[in-house]
Amino acid sequence: MIWEQLVHTDFASIDRATPVVVNIAAIEQHGPHLPLDVDCRIGSHFCEQIELALRENVLVLPQIKVCCSKHHMNFSGTLSVSHTTLLAYLTDILNSVLAHGFRNVFILNSHGGNQAIGRVVIESLGPTFEAAGGLLGIASWWDVASTELTKINDSGPQGVGHACEFETSLMQHIDISSVRQAEIGSKAYASLRPWADGDLLRGPSVSLYRSMKSISGGSGVVGDPSFASPEKGQKISEIVVPKLVEILTDYRAAQPSQVEG
Repeated sequence: MIWEQLVHTDFASIDRATPVVVNIAAIEQHGPHLPLDVDCRIGSHFCEQIELALRENVLVLPQIKVCCSKHHMNFSGTLSVSHTTLLAYLTDILNSVLAHGFRNVFILNSHGGNQAIGRVVIESLGPTFEAAGGLLGIASWWDVASTELTKINDSGPQGVGHACEFETSLMQHIDISSVRQAEIGSKAYASLRPWADGDLLRGPSVSLYRSMKSISGGSGVVGDPSFASPEKGQKISEIVVPKLVEILTDYRAAQPSQVEG
């Protein structure tokens, strides 16, 4: 079910234990070959697939498009809000959801820059949801199936980061017309310290702040998009979607039904 497509009277018959999903994304540069809305398109794709699989057993909230992308502001077109703004905005939305009786919320993240503040959201609001008998969690799409995704990561360490093998593959699968194929380059990754090296699938030993201009060597790309293909994008989707469906099904299974109508 899509939250904003419902009529207010529809909510009377919806089980309040139904998991509610909200995607936090980004509008930011993705190198010379991908559009600014990559994280939005990928997040929307996963939400659409979740809704198709679960139908009346999930509620999908409106996507939050502009989030925390200050580290991309060296590149034209990027939009960003502060961490405190996103924290306040997302908190107000989730409190609205809880006010209507829905106590199980899953935040699906599709942008690396949202991970830290996303965890702050669940730490600050988690006690409220727990007291209501519910669940509040967050995950990035690449984390829910990292073991399986590593097996199809042909570009190796530092090959999947930003506008990389995986994001480019997903965009080729979702909408290949949006990908500027001729602009796809080879690996871009500017190492600063070995203990700070990492990628989507392999976290660093130390989280070190670096601007996207610094870590990409000025290219706006972190990783190797030359390994991308539409087929790999489809495979990524086929790996990630069942994991998300499994998580949300388990969300629902652990909760007693409650219909307020």
